Amino acid sequence: YMGAYESLDGLFGIKPIVCCKVGAFAVDRAQGKTVLKPATDLLVSGQPLMIFPEGKINNSGKLSEFKLGAGYITKATVE
Repeated sequence: YMGAYESLDGLFGIKPIVCCKVGAFAVDRAQGKTVLKPATDLLVSGQPLMIFPEGKINNSGKLSEFKLGAGYITKATVE
């Protein structure tokens, strides 16, 4: 699972430990396309990748506009 670092932070440091144990890794979306390398490395190595195409976890129950990140990751993986 790839998630924004602010989504994987909290609970007095317990949440990031648990998230890492289940295979989640945090990315800083403010750094733009620097999140491509860890995502593409994972995919190229044959591992699955779970992302949130809306750019964040959405608790509203309504579908938000998809961000371009999934497309960038796909393009970088096949290049």
